Amino acid sequence: MEGKCYLIGIERSGENGEKMPNAERIARGIEDIAESGERSFVCVMNRAGVYIADCLFALRKRFPDIKVDALIPYEEVAADWDDPLRDRYFDTVEKCENEAFFSLRGYNNCFRDIIGSIVDGAHRIVTILI
Repeated sequence: MEGKCYLIGIERSGENGEKMPNAERIARGIEDIAESGERSFVCVMNRAGVYIADCLFALRKRFPDIKVDALIPYEEVAADWDDPLRDRYFDTVEKCENEAFFSLRGYNNCFRDIIGSIVDGAHRIVTILI
């Protein structure tokens, strides 16, 4: 397959006692994408993107040719996260083959603009509700 597959994690809160989705089911969905032949991925690095990238790194045991790039929404995206998640974020970005910043600073509708900028040129876009 040609091009890159963009993986976008959409975060939701557990409103009204709603449980968060099953992590194994999400990992299996990502595995299905790799089994279909995709090998080049771009993860939008919000909180959900960190988890998604980690799922891809785990799949490298079966598919060693998987390439993961990080699309970082803005420079300080992880500044307000708790220490364990922020550390995981930096470790995850370091494991990626490439990284790119969408913007130097965060702003209203930044995430919407990221999605809009990749829609036209993407080979495949997968949105994962976390």
